[in-house]
Amino acid sequence: MKAPDKNFSSTIGQGLALLRCFTATDLLLGNKELSERLDLPPSTVARLTFTLCELGLLTKVERHRKYKLGYGTLGLSYPVLANMRERYVARKLMKELTDSTMGQTSMAVLSGLDAMYVESFRPHEEWLSRPEIGTTRPAMHTAIGHALLFSLEPKRFEYLMLRAKESAPKGFTQIRRRIEGSFNQILKKGYCTVVGTYRRELHAIGVPLTPRDHPAPIAFNLSLSVYAGAPPDLDAVAAQLLALRDRTIEGMGG
Repeated sequence: MKAPDKNFSSTIGQGLALLRCFTATDLLLGNKELSERLDLPPSTVARLTFTLCELGLLTKVERHRKYKLGYGTLGLSYPVLANMRERYVARKLMKELTDSTMGQTSMAVLSGLDAMYVESFRPHEEWLSRPEIGTTRPAMHTAIGHALLFSLEPKRFEYLMLRAKESAPKGFTQIRRRIEGSFNQILKKGYCTVVGTYRRELHAIGVPLTPRDHPAPIAFNLSLSVYAGAPPDLDAVAAQLLALRDRTIEGMGG
């Protein structure tokens, strides 16, 4: 894929793409696996892993001859989280919404094609997932992802759509249609709903916190389980999520 701009540094891009290969389920990866995933020559990957180890962003696990993320990556994220005033304003309100609805309430930002949680509360320990800070969800298939995409500047949105189409061309037309349907919902109601697209047992509401054309979108969602019986009435509880957004904006002095 072509770089988004002539000033784009391919080496930095490759290094960051390598770091993103590590997930909660892929904790240890070797040069060969990374080479295959990134479609890069083994020699290039070897230079990248060596450099990232020197910077403390990767740690080599000699016993397995593989790598894992280094603690240095925590230092990159902390200043961002510490300066997200929206997160601190919304935390108490999010917990209250989770307690009143017995659903998962989350705040996320956009990271590439993913929605990344920066705060999240689940109703109980046996909840369907563990939404820790840094957890990601596919933006193309989730309510919070659609709410984040809604806030993007048009040029950035189209660039991400191009990336999504190139990575998964099959079914992209239907995916984009769903996203545009969510945009119409947000324009009319202030929120969008996604039912069972990402996980069949979850129905979710997404609400943008930031306005359209925002360079760094933030959004909320409320996910409700269908295991308890009849599917939840999302429109009936959407007003509570909109109130959370409004109270957060008010708390920010906006």
